Amino acid sequence: MKIFSEAIFIRKKKYLDNSVFVFYTKKSGLVELFVNTSQKNKNLNNLRPLSVLGLSFYKKGIHYKYLSHENTVALFSIYEDFNKSCVVFFLSDFVYSICAKEDPNDDFFDFLKNSIIILENSFLSISNFHICFMIKCLYFVGFSPDLKKEDLYFDLKEGLSLNNKPLHYDFVNREEKNIILKLQNCKISSCHEVKIKKQERKKIIETLIRFYKIHLHNFKKIKSHEILEELFN
Repeated sequence: MKIFSEAIFIRKKKYLDNSVFVFYTKKSGLVELFVNTSQKNKNLNNLRPLSVLGLSFYKKGIHYKYLSHENTVALFSIYEDFNKSCVVFFLSDFVYSICAKEDPNDDFFDFLKNSIIILENSFLSISNFHICFMIKCLYFVGFSPDLKKEDLYFDLKEGLSLNNKPLHYDFVNREEKNIILKLQNCKISSCHEVKIKKQERKKIIETLIRFYKIHLHNFKKIKSHEILEELFN
């Protein structure tokens, strides 16, 4: 059956004699489309991470097969601006790490698409963008933390803030917790307004990755955040 869906290109990888193109689609969630290496398609091979497009594909057995695509949103600055392109690399890596295959979520698709457009149009600092994006994604995977400004600790295992120090090591202090809370409460288009010191930014990314690892069993290892640490620190 032929399927047509809005889609966002995530990455390309190899599988035996095939190229596999990974998309997050509105109708089918994360899908991996198989393209035989003998099948030449210049437009497909020129796709860049987080390209927004209309995608046609079909399912054959247990695999999805590519038919065609058409770009639907003009994106330039996220590829031409070095800082933005590094953020794009991280976001595509991160989305692949948190999304289960064939598990569609309309709201998450719209959030991802809107985030890409916000990043494309931004002329302000984007040093907090990827952190705010990670925090916003917690809502869509089902474990957005319950944080209160007055509490002293953020218990990563329980997913909430406390006044009593947890009896384990998976927690962070009040200062770090309140920065996460500020980013949780602000719009992603306004995340530049939250003041974060360089060392705090690195710690928060590491904390969020720990939090995802604790609560999301299919969370895949990512390394691209290290590039952003160097870039924005």
